[in-house]
Amino acid sequence: MGIRRSVYRLILVGFCGFAIPLGFMGQVVAQEFRLSEPAVCKSVKGLRDFVRLDPPELTTFDKLNVYVEPSGFATQMIDGLRKAKFVQNAKVRAKGMKKVLFERRELYKFEPEVKSDLEEFYLMASIGFKNFPPGEYTLELETIDQAAMPEQKQIQMIEFRIVPPNSDHSEKQPKSVTKNRKQAPG
Repeated sequence: MGIRRSVYRLILVGFCGFAIPLGFMGQVVAQEFRLSEPAVCKSVKGLRDFVRLDPPELTTFDKLNVYVEPSGFATQMIDGLRKAKFVQNAKVRAKGMKKVLFERRELYKFEPEVKSDLEEFYLMASIGFKNFPPGEYTLELETIDQAAMPEQKQIQMIEFRIVPPNSDHSEKQPKSVTKNRKQAPG
């Protein structure tokens, strides 16, 4: 007769009255993986410290920066540290079309150490469109919680426009320097 061992999931009940099931190999399973509403940004300095690009228009010289905050994510013990694991994949289509014009797997990977259940951080995907013609596009941004078993996904659709470069961008390029010369009195 062989000995049968059952695998049990442990459930920790916190002081707040909610349960957090522990999965295999030190995994802490979240209740529900969610993302904040995506923000297309001019710049990002830190958590909730960004400048929104409104309307979401850029030239081929600019990058599309998309800011989101994850919550309800799982963590795993990796090398003695409790970590979250995220990966973002991107697909770009012309607005209203099915054909994918651009696709990038693992556009952004992030494995932050999570020291407490109240830990907050953000994800920022950044994509350049150097060879894209002006027009309206849709970015399909897939964010995967890889620490969850099975993996959990969220897909967000972000509409944006590529516009032709204008005189504002040409001013950023260096101008030739001309010296003022005084003419001799005559």
